[in-house]
Parts: sequence; structure tokens; C-alpha cells
Amino acid sequence: MLLIACQSTDQADDHDLEVALDFTQYSVARYLKASEIVINEQDMVKELASVLAGAVQEPGAVNMAEPEYEISLHYDSKESEQLFLWINNGYNSTLMRSSNTETIYSVSAEQTEQLKTLVADQLEQTVHYSQVSISRIGSGGTVTYTDEQIVTELEQIFADAVQQPGITDMVSPNYEVKFDNEAGASSAYFLWTGEAGEERAMMVKSDTHTLYLIDPSKSDRLMELIDEQF
Repeated sequence: MLLIACQSTDQADDHDLEVALDFTQYSVARYLKASEIVINEQDMVKELASVLAGAVQEPGAVNMAEPEYEISLHYDSKESEQLFLWINNGYNSTLMRSSNTETIYSVSAEQTEQLKTLVADQLEQTVHYSQVSISRIGSGGTVTYTDEQIVTELEQIFADAVQQPGITDMVSPNYEVKFDNEAGASSAYFLWTGEAGEERAMMVKSDTHTLYLIDPSKSDRLMELIDEQF
């Protein structure tokens, strides 16, 4: 009897980094910061996939300093893969999978310039959101703010949230908050509310294992805007 071994089609392609390259969009953020930029422009998605395919694993185990950036790869299956990134202008850059923090992968100096454009430069650009929608989860209802001052105020509240250590499992959130603009940029968060003067908790929608706390002095203003509408 002849036995034939078949490789699963959902495994990563044959390249050092061992992540699937058929992601349909990606998001970038500075390390430990909740504010992220979602990129769904397909030319940029394909260019990032090409860069990742060229990453080369370095030998041995490593102990790195904190990364500069986080990249999340998002797939049609709703799954995601998170990478850490260190950019060294003019030199090779370094990637690491969040699921294996002892192995690093180098990106050539030439492709580092591409990474800078695809990741760092996206975060350097000032993203002006034109609206924010707040939806109550479970009981329904959505309110949308388009006033520039309120949108900017809410954006800053979420951007200043502080990441908490460890992996977190939470009960269902109270609200979903989504920022959008006409150019297609968006950021989405889950929000857990509490009593006045307490820290409120939030998560980036694309990473539901990482918890952030909103400062009480800012979260009271957030709840004031929510309570006006619900």
C-alpha cells in the first residue's frame, strides 16, 4: 500500500517567516499604542506580502528590546497574525512573530525602504477622521458624530489608552466605537464601561486579547458623550 503525505492547504507558504501571505488587509500601530491604521489598498497589501516573503530567518534564539511597530495581518477567515517590527533606516530591518519571540527574521536594506513606506510612513501621516459611530452591543442603537471637535476629542481619548500586560479574556463589551473618513481609513474598538471616576477598558477590534485602560479623567468625558445619546 502506498501512503502519500499531503500538506494542508491552510499552512503558510514555503518561506522563512511561515505566515500565510493571502491576507486581504493589514493594520499598523506603534508598539503598545491602541491607535492603529487599517490598510486595505490591495497594491500595498501585495507589496507587504512580497516583503514578508523575502524575510530571512536568523540563527539562534534572541532577546530583543521592545519593538517599534506592530503589524496585524487580517484574513478572509477572520483570523489574524501579529508581527513585531524594528526598522533600521539604511540597514536590514527585523521582524518577529508575536507567537515566537525568540526567533527573528531580517529584511534587506532595499526592502526596508518598502517597509518604511508601508508601515512607518502610514503612521506619520495625520489621519483625519470625519466621523465616529458608537453602537450599543446587544440592545442595539447607533449614534454617529460628525462634529470635527467631538471626533478629534474621542480619537485622542482612545489613542491615549494604556496597554495592560498579559493576554486577557473579557466578557462581551458594552459598545463598539468606529472611526472613519472619506479616504477609507478606519479604526474600530470595543469598549467596556464602568462607574463614574473609574477606568474604562477597551480593545482594538482586530486584537481581542490585548486590553487597554482609559484614564478616568478622560473616560468620564467619553461616557458623557455616550450617555447623551443612549
